Amino acid sequence: MEIQYLKAKNGESTIKINQYYLHSNYNPSKEATTLIEKNYRADSVQIVFGYGEGHIVTALKSKMSLNDKYIVIEPILPLEHIKDRVIAFQSEMQLRRELSSFINTTDRINIILSPNYSRLVPEKYKSFLMIIKEIQEQSILNENTILNFQNTWDKNYLLNIPHTLKDESLIKLQNAYSCPVVIASGGPSLTKQIPLLKEYRHKLILIAAGSALNTLLQYNIEPDYTVSIDGGEANYNHYKGLTLENSIYIYDMYSHPKIRESFGNAYYFTNQTAKNIGTHLKQLNDNDIANLPGGASVATYCLSIALYITNGPIALIGQDLAYTNNQSHAPGNRRFSKIDEEFKKKIQLLEAHGYYDDVVLTSSDMIAMKRVFENLLFSIGKDKNIYNCTEGGMKIEGYTQISFDEFCTQNTEQIIQLIEPKIKKKEQYNSSTSQLLFRLNEEKRACQELQKICVKSLDILKSNSSNKEFSSKTLKNLDKNDKKIKMIIEKTALSITFEAINLYVLKYFKAKQRETKEEQFKRVYSQSQTLYEKMNEATNNYLKHLQQTITIIETEEV
Repeated sequence: MEIQYLKAKNGESTIKINQYYLHSNYNPSKEATTLIEKNYRADSVQIVFGYGEGHIVTALKSKMSLNDKYIVIEPILPLEHIKDRVIAFQSEMQLRRELSSFINTTDRINIILSPNYSRLVPEKYKSFLMIIKEIQEQSILNENTILNFQNTWDKNYLLNIPHTLKDESLIKLQNAYSCPVVIASGGPSLTKQIPLLKEYRHKLILIAAGSALNTLLQYNIEPDYTVSIDGGEANYNHYKGLTLENSIYIYDMYSHPKIRESFGNAYYFTNQTAKNIGTHLKQLNDNDIANLPGGASVATYCLSIALYITNGPIALIGQDLAYTNNQSHAPGNRRFSKIDEEFKKKIQLLEAHGYYDDVVLTSSDMIAMKRVFENLLFSIGKDKNIYNCTEGGMKIEGYTQISFDEFCTQNTEQIIQLIEPKIKKKEQYNSSTSQLLFRLNEEKRACQELQKICVKSLDILKSNSSNKEFSSKTLKNLDKNDKKIKMIIEKTALSITFEAINLYVLKYFKAKQRETKEEQFKRVYSQSQTLYEKMNEATNNYLKHLQQTITIIETEEV
C-alpha cells in the first residue's frame, strides 16, 4: 500500500492510502464529529475499526459517558507513535484473544467503522466482524449458563464439601509425573484408537473426559483418571450405577455431588472462573486447592489437568469437535446420535477447516471449544509437547498433528506406576470434621445476618421521601449496608450466586440515551430493589443447601 501523510485544507493531518483518504481532505475533525454523532451508542463498548490520525477517537472521547469504554483496531498503520488504546490486527487468533479479554459478558458492543478501511482491507474487516459475532455468541452462552446454573452450582459446591474431608486436593498431583498422558474425549473418532489404547494401556496415563468413559468401558478399558465438571442431572446419568475399582475421580467443585459415589478415590479442584471458591474452601478446611483454566467443555479442563500433573508429552484423541461420519459422539457414549436430516433441522451446522485440510461439519458450540483449546495452548501449553492425535474432525490451530500410533511408538517406554491418593487417618478425619462443622455453622449465622440487612435495605428504599431523587440519608444508609453485605459475602461462597444477580441487574437496568433525572431515579430505584430482593431470595436458598451440608457431615461423623 502507498501511504501518504498529508495536510487537509484546514491544516489538520490526514492520510491517503492508494486512492482512498482515511479522513476528510477539507476538515477531518468536523467529519469525525459528524461520524460519531451518527454512530455513537451510549452505555456500550465502543470498538473503532481504523485509527488513522486519531480524529475519530478524539471526537468519540468527547462524546463518551462515564460508563463507556473504547478500544481501537488498526489493521494497516504502524502504532509506534500512537498513545491511545489501539491494538494492531496481526492475526485472527491474536485479535480474538485481545478483544475477548477486553469485552465483558454484560457489555453491549457498538462498532464504529472509520472511512474507507473496509475498502482497503475488506477481508480483515470481514474477519473482525466474525470475531465480534463469535464473542457475542459466547457472551450469550456464558450469560445463559450463569443464570441457568447459579442455584445448581451453589448446591453442588456445598454438597461436595463433605467429600473434601476424605478426598485430596489436586494440588497433591502437581508435577507428579513425567510420563505421557492421553486425553480421551467422546468424539466419533475415539473408537479408531481403541486397539492402540489397549496395546499401550499400562505405558501411559489415560484421562477420560466426562462421558467418554462410557465408550472406554464398553471396550473394557478403565481410565486412570476420570474428570467431571458438569453439575447437571444429565451428566450424573452418565455415571449412575457405575462402580469403578481402579479409575480415580477428578472433579470440579461444581460437579454433580452424586457422581462421587461411583469411585473409590478422588481429587478435587476449582475452575479459574471461580477463584473465590478456592479461597472460601481454604477458609473452611485450611487446604490449598488447584485452580485451573478451561471452559466450554470438560476436555479443555482435562488438558489443564494433564499440563498440571505431568511434564511429559500429551496427546488428544477423540477430540473431533465435529460430526465425523455423521455421528455426534463415539458409539457407546450415552449421548450418541446419528446426524440425520431431522437433526440438521434442529441445529445450525457450520463448515470448518478439517484435520486433514478437508471440510467438516461442526457447530458454534464446538467452535467455542476449539477457541478454548487454542487459548490454552497459547497461555499455558506453548512450551509443552502437546499433540492432536484425533486423526479426524476439526483442525485445532497451533497443535502439532501426528498419528496416535506415532505418539505411542515414540513416547511409551516403560510401565507407569499410578499415584494413589493417601487415605486419611481416622483421628485426622474427625479433627477436620469438627473444625469444618464449626466454620459452616458460623457461615450459617452470617447468612442469616445478611438476610436481615437485605430486608433493612428494602425498607430504606421505601422510606425515601422523594420520587425524583435519593436523599443523602438514604444513600448513606444504603452505602453502609452495602459495605456490610460485601464483608459477609467475602466470608461465604454466596459470590457464585451474587455474580449472576449482578449480571442480571447490569444487563436489564442499563441507562437509556439522553435519560432524564427522573427516569434515572426510577431505573436506579428499581435496580436496587431488584438487587436486594434477589440477594435475599438467593441467601435463603443458599441457607437450605448449607443446612443440608451440615446435616450430611454430622450424620457421617456419627
